[in-house]
Amino acid sequence: MLSGLLFRYALLVAAAAMSGVTAFNVSPASPAPDPSDLSFPEGLVNSVLGPEEIEAEFLPRVGYIENLLLADKSFMRSMSSPPTPSKKNVSLAFAGDVLIHGNVRGGALVGNNTYDFTPMFDPVAPVISAADLAICHLEVPLSPDNTELSTYPRFNAPRETATALAEAGFDGCSTASNHSMDKGAAGLIATLDILDEAGLGHAGTARTPEEAAAATFYETAGPTVAHIAATYWLNGLGTPEGKEWMAQRIDVEAILEMAWG
Repeated sequence: MLSGLLFRYALLVAAAAMSGVTAFNVSPASPAPDPSDLSFPEGLVNSVLGPEEIEAEFLPRVGYIENLLLADKSFMRSMSSPPTPSKKNVSLAFAGDVLIHGNVRGGALVGNNTYDFTPMFDPVAPVISAADLAICHLEVPLSPDNTELSTYPRFNAPRETATALAEAGFDGCSTASNHSMDKGAAGLIATLDILDEAGLGHAGTARTPEEAAAATFYETAGPTVAHIAATYWLNGLGTPEGKEWMAQRIDVEAILEMAWG
């Protein structure tokens, strides 16, 4: 009589034959079996065999079956245990306020109402550009034509600010701050347009309800990162009536709903 182990081997091979699928590969270290030695008796598919019949039909082939199973042990293990996905480490960099006071703006003036903030970022640009994802906090509106520039208490900064941020290696900025509405709805929209032109992402303010309702996503070599930003007040100002969505306010439930999608 077959041992319990060999009996299970025989049933496994019979099941493979009936399904028309084989999961066995011959190990290079073992001689390949003669296919005729692994043939199954005529009528097996529609028959129920007892132990005696199984012993008579399969015992001469048990050696081959056992070798095949043992040789393919790693394959069988891989079928039951999917490979663990490789983990990738990514570096994230987050910077504080980009706030263009008068002396900062004056230091960037290169003439003819043109500004270059790039040298101010030179000391940190290697760190920022080396990160897989770098996010700044742009606290002020940007002027599309460098007119009506202003500082405290209501800011309006040169458009070249965005160019310098991009060249330093930033991928995007949060734009929700107490100064988001310093230049009204038009200033908020112009700021986002300028960031788009510089290739920078943004989160926290929006031009449409659809833009306001979605997180901003950044692809990295590892995970996809979602960015959400909000502010606690708007410098004593407000959004246009019916357009409260233009500047994301701190609302824990709303932020969690956005985060969970």
